[in-house]
Amino acid sequence: MNGLPIDVTSSSFAARFGQYLNEVRRERGMRIRHLSDRALPGATLRAIEKGTEPLTPMLVAQLSARYGADLAEVFPTREPVVLLATGTLSAGGADESFIAGDVDSILEAYLRLVKRLRGDHTDHAITLRREDLIDIADQLGRPRPEIVDRVAVLMGATGDERRAMVDLYLAGAFVVGLAT
Repeated sequence: MNGLPIDVTSSSFAARFGQYLNEVRRERGMRIRHLSDRALPGATLRAIEKGTEPLTPMLVAQLSARYGADLAEVFPTREPVVLLATGTLSAGGADESFIAGDVDSILEAYLRLVKRLRGDHTDHAITLRREDLIDIADQLGRPRPEIVDRVAVLMGATGDERRAMVDLYLAGAFVVGLAT
């Protein structure tokens, strides 16, 4: 895949993602009725697999966990996030400055960096890569769920959204984010 930004709310992503989920489900011999529940009934899952249902970052994360999908096959790869002692956060050929030793400043720089890499300068919620959150937590020597929760706070998540983001992270979701 190329390194171009991906808009998970676009119809082109919905079509590609739906096809991918359909392939994962069929390869694993799963039926829609086994994946459906009150929150995501069979009709909605069928529409998602057809690419006709609008997606949000949170829904993409929930679906990837539900289907056991490896979204690394859908999202482009890039260099890991690196915290430099100079007070710079770097990834994908872009840099953002932060205040050394200030966890919130580092995480805010990360959110700015992700938006910049995706060409997104709006204030709406974004999708974050699980590997980025792991890299940042490990480089800071902090518990990973704590970093996910702190990022959620900085993104303006409610208590329920924060718990959902941490739960998705703990479930191994490739992406973690908020609905826009």
